Amino acid sequence: MTATIQRSGSCDVFASPQLVALVEDACCRCVAKATMPHDTNAASGSVECWDWTDAQGDRLSTVGTAMTMKHVAATPVGMLVTATATITHVKPNRSGDCLGSGAVFEFSAKVVDHIDESSSVRVDIGSATHTRVVVKKDRFLAAATAKLDKSNL
Repeated sequence: MTATIQRSGSCDVFASPQLVALVEDACCRCVAKATMPHDTNAASGSVECWDWTDAQGDRLSTVGTAMTMKHVAATPVGMLVTATATITHVKPNRSGDCLGSGAVFEFSAKVVDHIDESSSVRVDIGSATHTRVVVKKDRFLAAATAKLDKSNL
């Protein structure tokens, strides 16, 4: 999506908010690989693969809490943009569980553009660090929904 369409600028080039979204997607794929290392579909892009269940049966997921990014080069319409991420640190929750509610994942990501999937010429266009926290999905969504009741909408 271009900056013009995204309303993040007036140039028809790859938009910075889309770079942020690609980085979050790449980080979620890393978590999927970490939580389901034997599931060949874990990094397929299916959102269902990004959730897992703890020993108590609670559905867990991660939510983004911080990102610092640099978008250093313009990408014209027609080029592909891809992001890759690496887990750089995992802070366990209070119980010492690296995959339990409250655990924190930190990532480093790289974003490149290229002509097509087979192209060996890939140009760095951005980088980011990102933090995601493990949450109990149902409790998290219930708390978010409860805000509607409080706002009298």
